[in-house]
Amino acid sequence: MALIGVREAAERLAISPRRVQQRIEDGTLPAVRVGSQWAIDPARLPLAAPRSSRPLSPRMAWALLDVLAGVEPTVASTERARLRTYAERLWSADDPAALLRAWMARRAERAEFRVAAGDLADLRDDARLRPSGVSAETSFIVSATFEAYAVPSDVPSLVDDYFLVPADRQDGNVVLHVTTVVPDTTAWPVLATDLAEHLGSRESARANELVRLAPSGGQEVSP
Repeated sequence: MALIGVREAAERLAISPRRVQQRIEDGTLPAVRVGSQWAIDPARLPLAAPRSSRPLSPRMAWALLDVLAGVEPTVASTERARLRTYAERLWSADDPAALLRAWMARRAERAEFRVAAGDLADLRDDARLRPSGVSAETSFIVSATFEAYAVPSDVPSLVDDYFLVPADRQDGNVVLHVTTVVPDTTAWPVLATDLAEHLGSRESARANELVRLAPSGGQEVSP
């Protein structure tokens, strides 16, 4: 399929060309340079559409992930009922990955870096990092990107030890979710959330599959 330009992408997304440019620059709309112009794969536009719901607070986002995994969250009873409503909406959604992207956007700080290819293996084995998303064994996605969770206090030393260079989504090969809450990245709700955030069709399809394989109530399911 032929690539399209910024103006046509803006028309299809019902936003301004300037907004398309901003989304390319902040990495939320995948694009490639063709000469002096940006070119966009139209197949990626539905995944890059504006968020369909407001993000939850970090506390409520983690609580919702607990609910989805079948873990009783430490929240008030009124909040628990609200979270159950979110869970039911997710399980009945046509595109649950889009909802996860929207609701979970504030669960952690997303930091993108570039590292030398020769250092990726050592980074994967570093005990300060917990692999997640495309780097989780159960993602079944082959990716050149390394993705993991890290606590804020470890990030400066990781940057120094591996000469991590800040990068955008197009150029980076390391994604760190920086948060004081380091989750069980083998749990399907965390994996689905991390994959949905990538915006790619493979990752979103796998995120949707994980949601649909999980029976209501959040019991563990086979991949």
